Amino acid sequence: MEEFQVTMLCPLLTSLSEYNRLAPPDQQPVTVNTKFLGAMYVREQVFVKEQGVALDRELDSNDSHCYHWIIFTISGSLHKFNPEYTVGTIRLIPPIIDSREDTSMEDTPYPTAFPDQPYFRIGRLAVLAGYRGKSLGSKLIEEVLMFIKNNAMTRFGGINLVYVHAQRDRTVPLWKRYGFIIDKGMGEWDEEGMMHVGMWKKVIDNE
Repeated sequence: MEEFQVTMLCPLLTSLSEYNRLAPPDQQPVTVNTKFLGAMYVREQVFVKEQGVALDRELDSNDSHCYHWIIFTISGSLHKFNPEYTVGTIRLIPPIIDSREDTSMEDTPYPTAFPDQPYFRIGRLAVLAGYRGKSLGSKLIEEVLMFIKNNAMTRFGGINLVYVHAQRDRTVPLWKRYGFIIDKGMGEWDEEGMMHVGMWKKVIDNE
């Protein structure tokens, strides 16, 4: 039976400055983190090749300060981080404050239901087509939510509000299973030709 393991990658910051947005992951400079290339390999397969997102828009200004998780196959005791062995990924944008003036974030037509409250945002959840139906996406979501829960108080000042920009026609039921609620006030908007909605959750329900 094939085995899988999840690993987390802390924010890469300026080390992503040499990433070439016009080139696929297997044509990047050797200075780019190999684990991150694994995440980008999956994202290219799913978002670019399957869903039609332009290659030069897949890496964005958030990636350098995100936490990234990858799930990869294990062959015996050898852990493979090469892109071809990475089968799923997800990222977490650290707490941000919703602001219409913040052009670095993917824009939405309306503010959240929690104005001026900082929040995490989960995104770029992707699993290769041949590995779907194995609960790998669920495993990635659970890893991220547990990371937030374990670190909200000690690392992030008690912030526990989490948002996702969910694909309206694909992923809303998945996020609902994890307790996310549609933020109706945000409306619906187009991201790369796909309609999205905002969904939120309190990881530590202390209010």
